[in-house]
Amino acid sequence: MHGATYNGLIYDPSHVHDIICSAGAGLKIAMNQNFIVSVEFAKCFNKELDAGINMGIGINYQF
Repeated sequence: MHGATYNGLIYDPSHVHDIICSAGAGLKIAMNQNFIVSVEFAKCFNKELDAGINMGIGINYQF
């Protein structure tokens, strides 16, 4: 399979035993009982997989 990844492959069996190091942090804010906003940041430390600092924003309304 080919995809839009760093080496052209979605799955590369030659790297199955490699260790991937990353770190992240997030913040969740409850606006009231039902509305929650979350922001997460993540960074991969492997140079061949690194795509910079990634940010995710989520909005969740529980009804």
